[in-house]
Amino acid sequence: MASESTCQHSSEEDSLACEMKNFAIEKRRGRGAVTSGLTHECGVFGAIGCGEWPTTLEISQIICWGLVALQHRGQESAGIVTSEGKCSKYFNIVKGMGLISNIFNDQAIRKLKGSIGIGHTRYSTSAASEEVNCQPFVVHTQHGALAVAHNGELVNCDSLRKMVLGRGVGLSTHSDSELITQALCLNPPEGESNGPDWPARIKHLMQLAPLSYSLVIMLKNKIYAVRDPYGNRPLCLGKILAQNELTPALISTFTTNSV
Repeated sequence: MASESTCQHSSEEDSLACEMKNFAIEKRRGRGAVTSGLTHECGVFGAIGCGEWPTTLEISQIICWGLVALQHRGQESAGIVTSEGKCSKYFNIVKGMGLISNIFNDQAIRKLKGSIGIGHTRYSTSAASEEVNCQPFVVHTQHGALAVAHNGELVNCDSLRKMVLGRGVGLSTHSDSELITQALCLNPPEGESNGPDWPARIKHLMQLAPLSYSLVIMLKNKIYAVRDPYGNRPLCLGKILAQNELTPALISTFTTNSV
């Protein structure tokens, strides 16, 4: 049986070509892991329209623009999940393989109704580059739907995987991002008296996985932004203001602060 060998370059001029060939070989082998320094392990983005948010400007369009700005962090796949509020039964979801411009056309943006949403652009680390691993991951719990977009990699996460499986939760992929999503669905050790305590669940997850990552976690009507305990992965909070009622699509102010 013939096998593929990795590329070895003899000059600096051939370096980029070898990087891309080796990356393609890894994908065909189904490893999903990356060794190239050309990208940055995914991009995450979340947005909430509140106050006098212009109804003519879909929140999904803002998220799409955000993902375009993060395209350099991952080019394999992308996804956006939106919610139409606390009373909505389901999330609106569009995910696919390829670049942002190939996935989110006008029809896709119109499908993504709602005033709250999160997005993700992927560069695979722990799972193969396949559609089943596109993010954000969405799970349906007894407390409602939950969506998670993840940047980073959970190395040595066998103990977390065993804990999730031991609690009777099935995993449909090898993605550490799905593992994070399912772990958040579990009650923390101290228990909960009045429904899910999401800050406590997030804190418990961070104790179980003290590694480098950024997360945006969306419920029906809120988003949690989570940065790893070491602050290694970039994550910022920002505010966008529409210029005025006549030209709501024009942005006049954008400010950010690190999480």
